[in-house]
Amino acid sequence: MTRKKKRRSSIVEIGTGAARVRIYTMNRKDGYPEFTLAWKEGGRRRLRSFGDIAEARLVAQQTTVRLTNGGCVADEATKRDIEQLRHCEGVARKFGVTLTAAMDEWLSAKSALTEGSLVDAARFYQAQRSDLRAVKTIAQVAVEFIASRRTSGLSDIYIRSCGDNVNRFAATMKGNIGEVTVADMNRFLTDHRQINPMSSRQSKNLCFCSLE
Repeated sequence: MTRKKKRRSSIVEIGTGAARVRIYTMNRKDGYPEFTLAWKEGGRRRLRSFGDIAEARLVAQQTTVRLTNGGCVADEATKRDIEQLRHCEGVARKFGVTLTAAMDEWLSAKSALTEGSLVDAARFYQAQRSDLRAVKTIAQVAVEFIASRRTSGLSDIYIRSCGDNVNRFAATMKGNIGEVTVADMNRFLTDHRQINPMSSRQSKNLCFCSLE
């Protein structure tokens, strides 16, 4: 029985002159179409077949650009390459950065990590910083600090003195405890010289009592 020849149904041309690429559409024996690219490069006729017209057109356009610019075969990207690129760009976009910025950050983090994975390092960091994630105002921390002094079994006189000083600090310094700087502490102590050395330590301890 004589095998039937593949039937050429259409021809599409992309590019012109030496950069022209033809796409031949064939009907295979199994009934599915086949798209064959044909072009001349390096004095030879080259062929490449695809089962998807979109991929065939994409590679044909890339080949045309490559031939126009005098590129080599290794420069050609496949449809899968482009799909992966778009996927990575989409992932980076979710975090508000470009793919290039994401890769730069990954390279910096990877270079700084001597062993293990970046995921393990991030999880370890989060675990170590879990006690610092809560945002508290200075007034909230002042209340917590005084309560901690009471549970420590200290004298009522000491607790009253402590309360007066830290409440004065809370009234003077507004905002969150994490925003207080050393300069703020020094300025407060300078403006309130009547606070004795022991009370000064009480005010300083206020900045750390939320971490205990």
